[in-house]
Parts: sequence; structure tokens; C-alpha cells
Amino acid sequence: MRGQIDVTLEREPSFHRALAIEGDRHHTVVVRYTATAGIVYMGTRSVRQVWFNGRPHRVGYLGALRTLPGARGIRRLASAYRVLETTRRPDELPFDLTSVAADNVTARRLFERGLPMLPRYRALCDYHTLLIPTRPRPAPYDPRVEAGHPELYGDIAECLARNLRRYQLAPVWTEKDLRCPERTRDLSPRDFLVIRERGRVVACGASWDQRRFKQAVVHGYAPMLGRVRPLLNLYFGLRGQPKLPAIGSRVPIAYISHFAFEPDRPDLGTALVRALRGRVAGRGTGLLAIGFAASHPLLDTLRREFPVRAYTSRIFRVQWHGSPEVALDSRTPHLEVATL
Repeated sequence: MRGQIDVTLEREPSFHRALAIEGDRHHTVVVRYTATAGIVYMGTRSVRQVWFNGRPHRVGYLGALRTLPGARGIRRLASAYRVLETTRRPDELPFDLTSVAADNVTARRLFERGLPMLPRYRALCDYHTLLIPTRPRPAPYDPRVEAGHPELYGDIAECLARNLRRYQLAPVWTEKDLRCPERTRDLSPRDFLVIRERGRVVACGASWDQRRFKQAVVHGYAPMLGRVRPLLNLYFGLRGQPKLPAIGSRVPIAYISHFAFEPDRPDLGTALVRALRGRVAGRGTGLLAIGFAASHPLLDTLRREFPVRAYTSRIFRVQWHGSPEVALDSRTPHLEVATL
């Protein structure tokens, strides 16, 4: 993925093992040159359950859309989409979702041109991933926050359902999902934190370290950014902000996931992020990532509270040919960055 920072999104040791966290059904399509059998285009479609207009529905997510540098031919790319379209089932929404980095101008121009051979891309929202540097030492004790344990999974699932259904296209997490080693690989009960009031879970969240099966590796910087990176890192270090990693290094990142709080209590969300930030101190995790649509009420609060660096993407509805249009109500979109 090229931009001001060139990044590869890697899936070692198994590409297909990493797909399991993106949904419960997956298809991967590759397009090859006949003469060399080399892959020139690829993409995946993973199906997951989300809250759509307040009810659970199944929707596809298009990911890992990649093109070999220098590849030509819109017809070959269109053939990959035609194969992905055949994986749709009647019980799914008539559109898919995908995200494109805001500074990936080449991809955005292609998808936003409305080419007749491709499905129609309609911008849904801008999506901001906040990278929060972890604390060098544990956070101050907050008596409201307690560690998760297996007996709380049912209460956590109820909190997630009650609060995430208020958003558009937010993930549906069931107690079965939380206990599934495939859907929540490398996520254990001790990674959760909750806040309870009068015995009821009113806020929850987890720090999900996915580096054993999913990695982001920095491969380069734009010329000017690369030249000033040492000075920027000195400045960022003094301010406690995330530094720009060395070329060739894996980004030491974990994701804040399964995150929900009562809609009239943003203080609960902020308290959880603060506690999760301190929870991963000393685990070799330099950054915590959490993502919100531009209109999410907690976005500006976290920007003020923490020394964050923001990474902006655009979320698209991908409307397949001949599929009926369905209206989304006014709820704020909320996708989970850990599963994108």
C-alpha cells in the first residue's frame, strides 16, 4: 500500500488463517497471466454479521485488493470482481463494504470513476484510525475498571449487542464468537476490561495483539518525509507521540476491539481506552489502534485526551450490478478496525 508511508500488510505464517477473524465465510480470487502463471490481481470477500438499521444482517467485505505494479487491463480486474460477485448468497445485503486509504489516490480514482465493468463504489464515510502510543508504565488505578474473565463473556456480548446496534454496520459479536478460537484468534479473557454498574456491564473493550498472524511492515517513506524522519522522531519522542518506524520493521501495534459503552456516557469509553493503554505497557506493544467514522462522538475526545497519530481511510459501499438499492438510516457508521 503506497502513500506517504509505504506499508505491506502481511499474513504470516498463513494467509488463510488470518482471514478467519474477518468473518465466517471467505473467498479468495486471483487473476493470472496465462503465459507466466504469475498473479496480477487478487482480492478476498469475507462475509460477516453486522447491525444494519438496528437489525443483524450478513454483509460481504472486500479486502486484500492488490494489483501487481505495472499490470494493465481493466478487463482482467473486472473478471476478478465477476468471480467475487458469484460468491454472494440471497441472505446477504445487496452491497459489500470496503476501505481505501485516503492517500492511495490511484485506487480512489479508479473506483470513483464509475467504470461500467466494475461494481459501483459509493462513499459511505471517512474513517479515522487513531494510533495511540502506549504508556511506559501502568496507568493510575481506576476503581471502575476490572479485568475480564470467561464467566463475563455473556455479559460482554450483551453489552456489545445493546450498544453497537445503535450504530450502522457495526459488528455483531455473540458469546459463541467470543469463545471461538478462530473468530477471536489470540484474544483471551484477560485481554478484556469492563466497567460494571449495579452488576451490569456498561462498557467493555479488549486489547487484541494480532502480530502472530497479521503484520504491518514499513517499506519506505516519501522522499521528503524520509529525510526529516529522524528530526520528527526526536520531536515526537519529546511530546510522547508515536514515532515513525524504521524501514523494514514491523509496526508494534495492537487493536482496541469489542469496544462499546453506554451512549450517554462517553467518560466510560475514555476511561477504558486509558486503562487499555496502560494494560499493554511492557508487552512490546508501542501503539494501540482504534478506528471511528468521522462523525463518531468519541473521536474528538480521544484526539484531545491522547497524543495520537491519525490514519484516514474512506469506507465505500460496493453496489453490485443489478442489486436493489437499500436505504441506510441516520445512525453513525461504526466498523471495527481489528477486523478490516
